[in-house]
Amino acid sequence: MRSLLPLFAFGLAIVLFSGCLEEQFAKRPVPTEGPFSKVVYITGAGFVPSELYIRQGTQVTWVNDDSTPHTATSEGRFDSGVLRKGDSFSKRFDSVGVYDYVCVLHPLLRGVVNVTR
Repeated sequence: MRSLLPLFAFGLAIVLFSGCLEEQFAKRPVPTEGPFSKVVYITGAGFVPSELYIRQGTQVTWVNDDSTPHTATSEGRFDSGVLRKGDSFSKRFDSVGVYDYVCVLHPLLRGVVNVTR
């Protein structure tokens, strides 16, 4: 009977720990796309998609899907700050124009948002 006690304790710990992980990930809202909302995922390979064509008034949400921190920064226009894995940043584009942006931590990661009427 005593030899089963450590095994039982180990099994209970695994069940409790897995429940904590589920709760942690369940708290993160998943952004959805619609006619006036788009999602850009940040990965180790770059921004996906790297180029967006949207209408004026559309909100774009950047989501860091990488284990490495990233930013979405358009000098003088918007700056997400540092986004860790699972973090997101949203920006509504009310003005027509071309918005080039970059990850300031990884300058080779670039994207563009093209806003039309």
